[in-house]
Amino acid sequence: MDAVGEHPTVVTEGKPLGTPPVLPTEIIDSIIDDLGHDADRPGSINALRTCAFVSRVVCMRAYRYLFSEIRLFIIPSSNTTHRLSRLLDILTTGLKFPDTGMIYRIQSVSFVMILEHYIPPIRLSHITALPEILEILHGPNHGISSLSLEIWGPNGQDPRVRTGGWSINGAKFNNAFQGLCCSRNLKSLHLFCLTEVPDTIFKGTNIEHLTLDDVHITSQNRQSGKVFSECVDIVQLKSMKFITAERQFQLDSLLDTIITLHGGIETTEDRNHFFRRAFFHLTHLTTMTGEQPAGLRHILQLHTLRLVPQLGYDYPPEEVIDTVNQFFSHKENATPPSLAHLTVELKVHEAYF
Repeated sequence: MDAVGEHPTVVTEGKPLGTPPVLPTEIIDSIIDDLGHDADRPGSINALRTCAFVSRVVCMRAYRYLFSEIRLFIIPSSNTTHRLSRLLDILTTGLKFPDTGMIYRIQSVSFVMILEHYIPPIRLSHITALPEILEILHGPNHGISSLSLEIWGPNGQDPRVRTGGWSINGAKFNNAFQGLCCSRNLKSLHLFCLTEVPDTIFKGTNIEHLTLDDVHITSQNRQSGKVFSECVDIVQLKSMKFITAERQFQLDSLLDTIITLHGGIETTEDRNHFFRRAFFHLTHLTTMTGEQPAGLRHILQLHTLRLVPQLGYDYPPEEVIDTVNQFFSHKENATPPSLAHLTVELKVHEAYF
């Protein structure tokens, strides 16, 4: 038992995040209470208390470093037969936190379909693996809490772009989507540029926050639908009361900022010095994975980290994941203890799936 206190990471290595590293605290407390009546066994009591402490510390540390979000930018085509499940399998098995060896757990998933042309309208059923992915994402080991489904034009977000109607997606996709919406874990849903979305998909769900951006909702009780472009509180959906929501984020490259602000830095020592001086108080950071900026471990107040890939869609999934792992394996990129939210954005052409 004493070894538990000496090597606390052993109990979690190789196990999916969410698996209790040791006995639940309430069971340990019960055992401690029972042993407390035996005066001849103080050593065992101390060992169990150490075990309980390690359990709480490891659990706390594990849940601080969730792989909280993944955004998949997909360029779909009508004749695609590639399987997105290959990428999901890589994500759920290939990303490990280097300090503890624990596997990340995906909390939020965004599917962004990028149209190469405005016509013909996209059918979500063209992406043959999408229903399978939706079914996997609400399983017991990968139950996500947030889902986003977005349709973009060739030049990004464009209100002129919409699907050809929800009904053309087919029963397989609709059943998988409805199943995910009704899962106990899903609390947030974001839809962007979709038409003829039936209001029945919101019934019987645990969704608390629904964001509808240029989404046409149809109702069984009305002949005409309604277009929403706000964040909706699902509890008050029927009364049509809205709350505001932000959907833009600032993309800053940390390394480029350092070079711009402190031009003429020639030595690694000088650059690290300016890095620490300029970004010691930084709490939120978006940076590119390929840059591997030195000194992430010196940003002691960093709370939120967003990693985005370098521009282009020419990376196979394995290389994208390797780039993320290489970012964290950099000796100067040891994650600060204050980090609570990690977002990794992936842009991979569907041809690699």
